[in-house]
Formats: sequence, structure tokens, C-alpha cells
Amino acid sequence: MLRFSFRLESVRRLRHHAEAQARERLAREVAARQARTRELQASEADLQAALGADAFASGPVQAHELASREAFVERRRHERDAAALLCQAQEERVSAEARNLESAAVEREIVERLRSRQLARHRAAERRAQERALMERVLSPGRSAWEEAP
Repeated sequence: MLRFSFRLESVRRLRHHAEAQARERLAREVAARQARTRELQASEADLQAALGADAFASGPVQAHELASREAFVERRRHERDAAALLCQAQEERVSAEARNLESAAVEREIVERLRSRQLARHRAAERRAQERALMERVLSPGRSAWEEAP
């Protein structure tokens, strides 16, 4: 019998490889998102610490101390806002990579289904050929139906 040969095997392998690469890129982006989230949480904690610092507990403060503290709090707010923007941008990259992975999986699945259909057709044709050969042996003139086929 003929051996099954899928003509698009190289395409199937490429699609499988592309899907694996997309999965790896998504994993890297998810790890980066977790790091960005930790950075955002740390900068939020730093801001809360700056806002909660009781710099004025020791009594009256001078204007330059007040301005310095306000500048420090603003710097912490700016750091928190920058971390929030980075976190949002990372989330968008994760979403984009998830869409890329989904697309790669669909493309691979299309080729896999085609291969499965072709394999099923090949097996059905193989069964029909075996049945025909068996019937020819059984019905061939000069041969008994009870004889064993070679």
C-alpha cells in the first residue's frame, strides 16, 4: 500500500513553529507585565509613604522645607504616573501578543484539519483498495473461494 504523504507538511511544521514562537512571546510579555505591576505597586507605596510622612511633627517648618517636601511628593506622583503608563502599555503588548497567538493557532489548526481530512481519505482509499484486491482474489476464475490468499 502507498504511504501517506501530506504535501503541505513543511507548511504544517512552519505553522506549528510560528505558534510556539507566539506562545513564547506571550509568556515573555506576561512576565514583563507582572514586573511592571510590581513596579507600579512599589511606586504607589512610595507615594503613600511620602504623603503619610509626618515631616511637620517637630513643630513649625520653614518655607524651603515645605517646598522641598512638596517637590518630593510631586516627584513620587510623577514616578507613580509613569509606572502606571508603562503598566498600561505593557498590558496592550500582552493583548497584542495574545491576539497573535490566537491567529497563529487558528492558522496551524487549519492546516492540521486539512491534514486530518487528507489522511482519512487516504485510509478510506486504502481500505477500498484492499477490499477490491480481496474480492478479486475471491472471485478470480480457477480459484476456490475457500483457498487462502498468498
